[in-house]
This record gives sequence, structure tokens and C-alpha cells, in this order.
Amino acid sequence: MKQHSRIAIIALLCGLSVTGRAQDGGQNSDLQKQIDRRFEALDHRLDQLAKAIDDVLWYDKVGDVATIEKVFIAGPPPAHVKNPTAMGAKNPILPPTTMRQPGG
Repeated sequence: MKQHSRIAIIALLCGLSVTGRAQDGGQNSDLQKQIDRRFEALDHRLDQLAKAIDDVLWYDKVGDVATIEKVFIAGPPPAHVKNPTAMGAKNPILPPTTMRQPGG
């Protein structure tokens, strides 16, 4: 009996969520776009955090037997730019690089 009541409640909640979505078509799409933008920004922040953690782990693992430095090597500007006249469009790319040398 408990199983049947749980299934009925789940079906009712699913039905309510579907009817709510049908009535709010325009607002939901704007809200969904805003949520997607926030998640993209969150993805970037999580990537930065993962890189920082990796750097700390490198220092922790081999810091006593090697010298570790984080440097930026200037590369060529991007090959394809959407707006070539935009400010900074032809700036060189500066990827971070970790240099490891034996010796402490």
C-alpha cells in the first residue's frame, strides 16, 4: 500500500511540474539562459581551482627535490578572431607553464 501511495505522489508532482512549464514558456527560457550563463562561469572558476590545487600538489610532492616555477610563455596571437578590430584582439596568448628543475 505504501508503494502505491508513493507512486501516486510522484506522478502528481510530475504532472504539476509539466503543467507549470507549459504556462511559463517565456519566463522559463530566460531563466534557463541565465542559469546556463552562471554554470559556464562556475565551470571556469572550477577549472581555475583545479589548476591551483594541481600546482600545490606539485609543490608538495617534489618541492624538496626539485625547483618548481610557474611561468607564462608568450605565444602568437589567435589565428582566427571574430572581431579583429576589437581591443586586445591581436594580443599574444600567455599560457601558464610549470617549469621543474632537479635540485632543491
